[in-house]
Amino acid sequence: MNTALKLVLALAALVLLAGGAAFFWLHPSWSPSALEREIPAAQPLEAPRNTPVENPESLAAEAPASERSSMPKEAKGAPGAAKPAAAAAQAEATVVAHFVDLNLRPISNAWLCPAGLDTRSGKADSKLEARTGSDGIATLHWQGTISPHPIRFAAGADGYGMVFPRGTLKAGETLHLGDLTLRPGGSVRGRVVDVEQHPVGGAQVVVSEEHTVWGSNDLEQLRSRGPEMWMGAPESKSAADGSFLVEGVAAGVTRAWAKSEGTRWAVSAPLEVTAGNELRDVLLVLDPEDKADAELRDIEGIVVAPDDKPIPKARLSVRQQMEGS
Repeated sequence: MNTALKLVLALAALVLLAGGAAFFWLHPSWSPSALEREIPAAQPLEAPRNTPVENPESLAAEAPASERSSMPKEAKGAPGAAKPAAAAAQAEATVVAHFVDLNLRPISNAWLCPAGLDTRSGKADSKLEARTGSDGIATLHWQGTISPHPIRFAAGADGYGMVFPRGTLKAGETLHLGDLTLRPGGSVRGRVVDVEQHPVGGAQVVVSEEHTVWGSNDLEQLRSRGPEMWMGAPESKSAADGSFLVEGVAAGVTRAWAKSEGTRWAVSAPLEVTAGNELRDVLLVLDPEDKADAELRDIEGIVVAPDDKPIPKARLSVRQQMEGS
């Protein structure tokens, strides 16, 4: 019994020793020697001493690294700070037109300019005007503000009626108006007076074709509606003595019109303008607006939004329905 017990204990001791050796062999970090080893403390890094620095001034002048890496040199400063906006340059564009007569022959010394009340004829002193050469081509160099909407131009020549082409300018581009065919024309001269025959200066005077577009030649309606101006028409202003001269009127049957503040349109009888001639002694008499038929007076008002704020440049249309229609 004693011998057998000793053998069992000896075998158990051998098994324990073998198991412990195997464990420490598989896990060396748990060995007593490993646990006794000390890990050296981390030492702070030091910059190398006595190291020469090249160009210290250039390094001092540079911005911090974060600023150099996130902003270009021209944008240094507080985040979000914008550079002052440069002054906007005037927009430029070119307008080209080819003037021809009814036989498609080029017209020399014709003129092209923006249309306006002060446009008279080729004798007008316009700051923005182009003239044609022997080839009939006018090149107008536009400088200034450019509208996104179509612009009306006035074009004419001595002895011809004016035309009023339209076109939309684009900055840096050329607007081609194409061939502008001018018909032979003349001029209309006369006076603007009130009902007491006093001269009226500063009145708007227009020479436009018959107002048949409205379907009526009734003078009362014509005085209320005025001339057709959508396509453009030769116009001028009366002088202090009431005299006026409208040039560039295409040959044919037409009418002369005049209007001043607080008056209806004065309209002449049909006029026949002949090529190269001046029609004289046209008298236009202005009537006060309150003299008009109540059914033919102008409609005035203000266009407003639901919040009662005025709406500028609103488009209006009027529909007239006659009795029995």
